[in-house]
Amino acid sequence: MTRLYSVNPGRAAVDAFKAGSDLLLIPADLDASYKAVLEAARGGEISSNQLDASVLKLLKAKASLGLHKARRVDVNALADMVGKPENMALGQQISDDAVALVRDNGKLLPLKQSGTVRNGLPYQQVKKSVTGPW
Repeated sequence: MTRLYSVNPGRAAVDAFKAGSDLLLIPADLDASYKAVLEAARGGEISSNQLDASVLKLLKAKASLGLHKARRVDVNALADMVGKPENMALGQQISDDAVALVRDNGKLLPLKQSGTVRNGLPYQQVKKSVTGPW
């Protein structure tokens, strides 16, 4: 995505929204994305109805989690809540199910483990610890 939208990184956010995305996580350029979506909304490229529907959907999701009541997040508890084995297994299953290889012309299989971050996301900065499990 970054390469495709290198000239106008904010355009990716507009196109993603028009394609049905309600929320853009970790955009390549947050400021450019915000400005591009705002400009598209003001210019009529994004309808106010679609924008209102997306905002309502996100507000309902937040309300279903009680985020309108408890606004503070215990950052120290996140690893325990999110890092539960069942959550990690579900995340892995979703990832596995999302991959579809039509052909292996490039001889990509089996996938190599080198270059991947164990138990992390590709955009997270991981610091290795001398005493840690790595």
